[in-house]
Amino acid sequence: CLQQLHINTLTSYVPNKQNDNPAATTVECVDRHLKQVIVRNYSGKKPDYKFAKFFVLNARALESMKLHVPFSWNNEWRSRQRIKMDFKNRASPNALICFEGTE
Repeated sequence: CLQQLHINTLTSYVPNKQNDNPAATTVECVDRHLKQVIVRNYSGKKPDYKFAKFFVLNARALESMKLHVPFSWNNEWRSRQRIKMDFKNRASPNALICFEGTE
């Protein structure tokens, strides 16, 4: 099952097993097995933070999420992003979120 997911500009391919309900397999995989998410070109706009929020709130095995930001940002911007992602209510209590790029 998928343990690491790399996403570029929010276009991704998520492999899953062939069965009667592939969507259920993918959700189970995210819930129980996904450990790392890397998002490139994270803009912090609504589609981006809602996408990231899905993993924050549903991936119980998540260890880290790296968000590569292609522009200059500061701690205030980062704090607002964490709030928008509802990071305090993350499914994995030990998950770390890391913003990378120009600071």
